[in-house]
Amino acid sequence: MPEAASAAGLTGIFLRAGLRHALIGGHGVNAWITPRETDDYDFIVGPDRDAIEAVEQALRAVGLRHLRRQDGGEPSGPDFSQMSNESRSFKIDFQVAKTDYQMLVLDRARQSETSAFNVATPEDLVVLKLLAMRSQDQRDIALMVDLLGSRLDWEYIEHWAQVWDVLPALRVFRPAPGDETAS
Repeated sequence: MPEAASAAGLTGIFLRAGLRHALIGGHGVNAWITPRETDDYDFIVGPDRDAIEAVEQALRAVGLRHLRRQDGGEPSGPDFSQMSNESRSFKIDFQVAKTDYQMLVLDRARQSETSAFNVATPEDLVVLKLLAMRSQDQRDIALMVDLLGSRLDWEYIEHWAQVWDVLPALRVFRPAPGDETAS
């Protein structure tokens, strides 16, 4: 992998472009708990077309190419951009913040001890994983609840789970207090 495609290299690219970001996905989870294997980087990024295009240009310069790009031409930038190297052994996805919640994720993102990036909070990662709800997302939620459960802001998680209508899915991982029928 080229140095620019490493975590430190990507961080430098983001900083030079002035692109606000929050690491999410598997690497986001890895920043807060024991790491698992993952070959892609997922980010929510600020709605800044110029900064996004500067990052994409820098990534193209180190050999990454677009696999997918959804762009309606808004000043905020594309909705989604996915880039990879030729062997597809390295992949990076950008979701551009278009909702108030995504902007909140960016505002709440912070450095962790194990990541060069701004990282979504564990609570936001749980909410985002509830929204995606693939099998790996479910494993990540279960692990985060198991390892971080008492340190998580459950009021915040439950609020957003209710807003996004995924509260029943959350109950699979954390039954409501006093709910003995939930598993």
